[in-house]
Amino acid sequence: MSESYQRPGWKKVKISDCCDQISKRVDNPSESGYERFIGLEHMQSREIYVRDWGSTKDVSSIMKLFEAGDVLVARRNVYLERASEVDFNGVCSGDAIVLRPKIGPCLPELLPFILNTDRFWMYANSQADGSMSKRLSISRLMNYEFMIPSQSKQLKIVTLFLSMLNYKNNLLLTKQNL
Repeated sequence: MSESYQRPGWKKVKISDCCDQISKRVDNPSESGYERFIGLEHMQSREIYVRDWGSTKDVSSIMKLFEAGDVLVARRNVYLERASEVDFNGVCSGDAIVLRPKIGPCLPELLPFILNTDRFWMYANSQADGSMSKRLSISRLMNYEFMIPSQSKQLKIVTLFLSMLNYKNNLLLTKQNL
């Protein structure tokens, strides 16, 4: 990271400092007790939260488990820029990387915003392998480095971002109701 990006009181961390990668599997999702399934088609580019899902009744292959508060990163077709937090428990495609925020230098609420920056997606695209359906490896994702301020400043940033997101969502609802 260039010296020009460094600020007093900020420190460099990796995604691996802020979360764990979870790879619990479910053999038969339709009989798992979970109702919701998230495929990559349910994840929208640059959306902070998952807003769509399918039913596990329609899924017969092995899937990954996720919990409310986890962040899903689409590892296939990285150029579509899909990383979103979920607010429910369920199962997801094996082409999603499940990240579980941990107590550490980064507030969990900030993680989906960090993963939806231009800087992160430039890194992810440069690190993805393949030509037709580029894939990001878990190890390269976990090695992504970024600068982060103190947790008190992070809280101010998260509060501002959530206020802006709420304002945007209210504008969209208003537009729909016109």
